Amino acid sequence: MTDPKKAPEKKPAAQKPAAQKTEQKKTAVEFIKPHGRYVRGDIAGFDPETAEWLITKKYAVKPGEAPKDDSEDPAA
Repeated sequence: MTDPKKAPEKKPAAQKPAAQKTEQKKTAVEFIKPHGRYVRGDIAGFDPETAEWLITKKYAVKPGEAPKDDSEDPAA
């Protein structure tokens, strides 16, 4: 019989296998027109193939290469 004053021993939690870390390189793009949940000016990271597709289809450019829109200039 177990002693009621002694706390029951806890079994160690089952060890989950270590998640394999597959580092995928992300390519940043800056959206120049709406696409899905992204709007003009958003910067997001995608796998290289998707980033290239977005650039090819003219939804996005490399960050900092977006054409300047003069209508947003408050001094104009």
